[in-house]
Formats: sequence, structure tokens, C-alpha cells
Amino acid sequence: MLFASFFLFMALVFFFLITINAIVKRDRNIPLYIFLTTILSGLFFYFSIDIFAK
Repeated sequence: MLFASFFLFMALVFFFLITINAIVKRDRNIPLYIFLTTILSGLFFYFSIDIFAK
């Protein structure tokens, strides 16, 4: 239970840090970063739900 909430928290933190970092630096690859962080946070989310189910 604690492990699953940790995964969820990490997914959100990861997403916000990388996206905010890209926006602050005014990087041209912002859509790419948003895409990658969405996939990664989605994977974290999936694993956390998988752990919740068990």
C-alpha cells in the first residue's frame, strides 16, 4: 500500500519537474518532454495500480 502510493507520488513529481524545467528553459522540445513524461508517469501509475490490485 505504501509502496503503491510512493509510485504514484514519484510519477507526479517526475512529470511536474521535467515539464516545469522545460518551460522555464524555453526549450523547443516541450511537446516531446510532455509526451515522454506522460508515458513514464503512466508506467509508474500502472505499476502502482498493479501493486494495489495485489
